Amino acid sequence: MKKIINLFVFVGLVAVLMTYSSCGPKPAAELPVTDQLLQKLLSTTSTSGAGSTAWKCSSAKVNGVDKTANYTTSFLLTLSGSIGALATSPFQYTTSKPTYGQNDSPVSPWAASGTFTFDATSPSTIIKRDDGTSITYTASDTQLTMSFTFSGAGFLRGRAEIVTGQWDFTFTK
Repeated sequence: MKKIINLFVFVGLVAVLMTYSSCGPKPAAELPVTDQLLQKLLSTTSTSGAGSTAWKCSSAKVNGVDKTANYTTSFLLTLSGSIGALATSPFQYTTSKPTYGQNDSPVSPWAASGTFTFDATSPSTIIKRDDGTSITYTASDTQLTMSFTFSGAGFLRGRAEIVTGQWDFTFTK
């Protein structure tokens, strides 16, 4: 009888230990998709607060024609926002003026500043600027590529035909 009681105690103790062995700390709540995407664009691991990242242009093309020389020496795209902001919140961008020759600036498909949001149906691949331009993008820790079609007069000075068309930008940190 004593052996049977000891067996029940042992089995009960093992059952209790097995029950508690799978318990652990609760996993941290996952950030909303837009916060994860903004975190990637800002290249930050912070899960709260404001941040910004300046992306330097390493390649620029319009309609397949290389315009890199106008953008690589001085053009920066700075993206900023706050992790934890509502999904519909606009985030900010600023750009530095591209150069063309010594005293002139080319027309740019980028305003000096503006806002952007993540596309509601494809937030991981499309952002929308406040001027209505949809931009297809990919981002890694060190590179950001953006492609979009721009039509209109553009920003800064120059000829409109330089601006109208399919733009492809590659940026690095």
